[in-house]
Amino acid sequence: MKKCALAVAAVLLLTALEPRSVTAQVTFVPGVKGALSISTLSAPGESWLSLRRPTLGAFLSVNLDKTVSIQPEVFWLTKGGASETFYFDQMGAPIEMRHQWSLSYIHLPVLVKLHPIPKGTFLPVIFAGPAFDLLLRAVRADFYNGQLVSDTNITDAYKSTG
Repeated sequence: MKKCALAVAAVLLLTALEPRSVTAQVTFVPGVKGALSISTLSAPGESWLSLRRPTLGAFLSVNLDKTVSIQPEVFWLTKGGASETFYFDQMGAPIEMRHQWSLSYIHLPVLVKLHPIPKGTFLPVIFAGPAFDLLLRAVRADFYNGQLVSDTNITDAYKSTG
């Protein structure tokens, strides 16, 4: 991670020091992003289900010239997973137990956006850069036959940054 951050810092420094004509102008392009986050926890000997949650965010593309941009972003992101157990009670009634872990983060990537071919029909874009995560809240929820029976804040059990 440190090597990646150093490489991005070097590219940013070289880009900032690149000679430009007086007419070259830096432009700013704001935007929003949305997606579906699908994450799965894993542990030896256990079967886990994916947790699907929306991801929302915003970015600001700072176009230094036609080929290089710097794009800081901010997202609200939820990661986690669930485990389920099915069994029958003494009367033969089905019982479903579900344990779900949800970890909510603020995700902060800073990307260098390169346009290797600035003109034409096909315009590839290369993104590279470090990201930083800040844990907001971690919750373990337990469900019994689809009904929530406990909702425990487990934020202290996880690192607050990543």
